[in-house]
Amino acid sequence: SSNKIRKVATAVGFIGGAVGLILFCFASTAHVAILLLCGTFFISSLSLCGWETAKLNALDSSKAGMLQGVSNTISNFAGVIGVPLASYIKEISHSWEAVWIMCAAVWLAAAVIYILFAAEGKNDHSKSEDYCIVNDVSRKQSSV
Repeated sequence: SSNKIRKVATAVGFIGGAVGLILFCFASTAHVAILLLCGTFFISSLSLCGWETAKLNALDSSKAGMLQGVSNTISNFAGVIGVPLASYIKEISHSWEAVWIMCAAVWLAAAVIYILFAAEGKNDHSKSEDYCIVNDVSRKQSSV
């Protein structure tokens, strides 16, 4: 099912990203560090296949934009909280490795949560073969 495909892609992206960050902590040269970061962000992009597309099935198509906006608003709190937290962790540990391990832990926690709780969304339009979001929007505008 599409839910299994999304879970696998998200898990590979999140877990692969976490492993890449942990390996980055042990990079011996700048070239190795750059290669590890490039690989980390390359593999972590697989997670977009899972959790970004899940929003489209979570609600009917008319509410997908609203869900995207709300989730992006909530995710911006990571920048508000994450930067001071990373600074604090670096200050008390005197190393960047602790910061990267914290980021890897967040990715691992996200992978576990997504694998355990992500479910196939039920929407009415998925049952109809001739459903088209353009037709849905035009019907709603003509009824107004």
